[in-house]
Amino acid sequence: MATMISQKNALLFTAATGFGYGLQFMPELPSASTDRANAFGELTELPLRAFAQPMMKYYGLKSTVISDFMMHATGIMLLTSMVALVYVARTQSEPTLHRFTFAQMIGCFSRITVMSCHGAKSRIGGLQVTKELAMGSKVGLLTFILLAESQRGTTRLTPMRNFITDSKTVKQKIIAASLLMELYYMLMLHFGDATVAGWFSSKIKATDYIAIHWTATIGFLRWMGTMKMFTILPEESLGTVAKFHAVDNLMNLYMMRKHAAAFKAAEFTKHFTMGVARLGATLFAAM
Repeated sequence: MATMISQKNALLFTAATGFGYGLQFMPELPSASTDRANAFGELTELPLRAFAQPMMKYYGLKSTVISDFMMHATGIMLLTSMVALVYVARTQSEPTLHRFTFAQMIGCFSRITVMSCHGAKSRIGGLQVTKELAMGSKVGLLTFILLAESQRGTTRLTPMRNFITDSKTVKQKIIAASLLMELYYMLMLHFGDATVAGWFSSKIKATDYIAIHWTATIGFLRWMGTMKMFTILPEESLGTVAKFHAVDNLMNLYMMRKHAAAFKAAEFTKHFTMGVARLGATLFAAM
């Protein structure tokens, strides 16, 4: 049955929109600027911290050390997961892409759910800047529709391996263990209480949970993508999967180091050490 868009193109469109949003969460990028007239009629250049201050751009709120860390993490995880998605879209067959298309539909609707739960500032109790919510919802719905449409022409699915019982080699077990450790953090952000976990150096504000919601959602999307690659791609692709996962672990360490002030000293040392161990293990698996 002919479809309006192929799964490959639907996934590439998903990756393109993901890149577009992910870049806006990166403080490393130069800020945009614009000219404004001061009280004397003189033009002065004022920076628009669209990259460094996503809380202000999307929610009209000043950031904290915790929301800065969470939003930065959201951007990096979105970008790295989209790089992996481009690789999958360009190298895998239709039966394999069908697995990833369905996973991206879940991720897409999860993002729409977060936006709808936060609500627009134009409504009572809403949190998100109205125009940003409207644009994000439109992009999310379009992406979801394209992903759904692309699946109509596929009748076969690539089998999935069990990531625990089918992990026979040392390298497979390493990746499985690392993914389980990452899942722990995702579960803590989703269902745990960040206020009592004792990770952070400052008291969590109610508005910090806005950023935590996004980190949990995008983090799970990245985790799910890596898990799909590990259990669906041919076993000879294990080294490639390990390389992508090693990059994820490296970026986790970069985020922690850059935002070390957000953590209690003892918690930073503990989790950073665990991250270094995961990175070393995944680099071994990538060899």
